[in-house]
Amino acid sequence: MTIAFFCNPLCLQAVRRAFSRYEFVRQWRFIDGSNIVENKEHAINLLQNLWDLQHGVKYLEDEMVERHCMDAIRLLVLLWIVHCFEKTEAGQWQHCPTFYSELFGNRNPRQIIQSLYKSQLSNIEMMLLTDTLRIRVELLDYSYGDVNADESKLSQSLIPQDTDKEITSRPILTFLKFNRHNFLYPLYHTV
Repeated sequence: MTIAFFCNPLCLQAVRRAFSRYEFVRQWRFIDGSNIVENKEHAINLLQNLWDLQHGVKYLEDEMVERHCMDAIRLLVLLWIVHCFEKTEAGQWQHCPTFYSELFGNRNPRQIIQSLYKSQLSNIEMMLLTDTLRIRVELLDYSYGDVNADESKLSQSLIPQDTDKEITSRPILTFLKFNRHNFLYPLYHTV
């Protein structure tokens, strides 16, 4: 329930409902600084463009793809948080991961969204990202390494760490962390 979920016509109505129902959703800002209230249809078009790009229906210039995808992914995470919060509050998730119960027990969606505006991804934000996009993140952490050491240490971890089949079958994206401020740098490699 990710891009395809938010791009079908019935769910686009749910997206519009989330925009009208929650003040913190309306206050959400695009990368260019405009907000949802000014560009509600632009937000829906971003999701549609992401789906089109993923399925090869549409092609955009590289810089447009990057900007559109970043905004769309941030928007997807926002909408996923709202969706999970509503399901958790209504008691509709029997299989709700304890992660969400604990997350909404400690913070409300507005607080979670505000922490996502920062470019720093804590473990909580990384779990939200991986769950929203149905991926796993391989994190190569050099933040505790000594640059001057003969043999530097690079710790490697996968998020989420679960070993059940649904989780382990997800695609893996690799990121490098250089410092303790949780700024992550994507690593691309070709086979």
